[in-house]
Amino acid sequence: MKKLFMVVFVAFVFVMLGCVGKNANQNPKDFLCGNWYTHPEAPYATIATYNWGDGKTVSNFTLEIDLQGDNPKVNLPMLGGPFPITEVKNVDKDKISFTFFFDRGGFYVTYLIHKLDKGAIWFEFKEGESETLIPSFSLAGEKFLWYKIAGPEMQRENCN
Repeated sequence: MKKLFMVVFVAFVFVMLGCVGKNANQNPKDFLCGNWYTHPEAPYATIATYNWGDGKTVSNFTLEIDLQGDNPKVNLPMLGGPFPITEVKNVDKDKISFTFFFDRGGFYVTYLIHKLDKGAIWFEFKEGESETLIPSFSLAGEKFLWYKIAGPEMQRENCN
């Protein structure tokens, strides 16, 4: 009985380590690509078409990150866009560095995105002229969570 328990326990540990390893090495573009909203539900959402397919959006209030195609871009809540994304990279397993060019001011903006779970994030302002130049992103900080409401891996759910 002890041997059986040990075999099951060791197998469980290997499976769990494999799962953690996959999440730690997840492509940040796969994780971020899609639409993010300040509530996990989007009752007033409409459907829009992106490079990755059709997905839910709440006009003027959704952060839209489209990383597929030749010209990755972001549309900011209240400010629109598109603004060209210049860099997306993992900092560690729970953080992603996200940089785009804010062409209305002529400068680059970098946020450190903190992953809380598969569908929630928060933004930490890192670099740029001034947070006040991007008013919709005064919604940065730990107390302002963003939830993924649409994305390529959610295609079946996007239009329901």
